[in-house]
Amino acid sequence: MNTQEFRVVKDFVQADGRGHISLGIAVSRKSYRLLINEAGQLLLDPVAPVPERELWLWNNPEAISSVRQRRGA
Repeated sequence: MNTQEFRVVKDFVQADGRGHISLGIAVSRKSYRLLINEAGQLLLDPVAPVPERELWLWNNPEAISSVRQRRGA
């Protein structure tokens, strides 16, 4: 695994019988998408929840492009 852009948060963690892993205070109260590769390596990708009433915008490329143009993004 390429660790150039990662830092070690814990040297060893073990999942309990329910598959839970304690990640510590560094990541508390945050939301993540969990990815796994063929080698079994896990990656936690930070995500920001989008309210359901705004989801249509993110799923509509023309609408989001229009908003970004108006904001200069």
